[in-house]
Amino acid sequence: MRCEQIGALAGRTAALDASILRARRIDVSGSGGGGNDPALLFAELPRLLDAVETEGLRIPLRVAELGDVERARTADAPGCLVVTTG
Repeated sequence: MRCEQIGALAGRTAALDASILRARRIDVSGSGGGGNDPALLFAELPRLLDAVETEGLRIPLRVAELGDVERARTADAPGCLVVTTG
């Protein structure tokens, strides 16, 4: 299992059963907005959204439910994978 990006906007901690750690090789690395001050991020958001609209910025996304993340992560498909929980 490889967690490539773990966001902290939903919470700073996550409960993880110890059997998961014992049964699998797990690499966790963080990146993304969690390394930035949320106040600065939200201050820049209007400019970013304006650029999306006026400059036609397109970000290809794929959406998958948490229960389907393994298949979605290994699928040969373009776009950034966004995992939802419900």
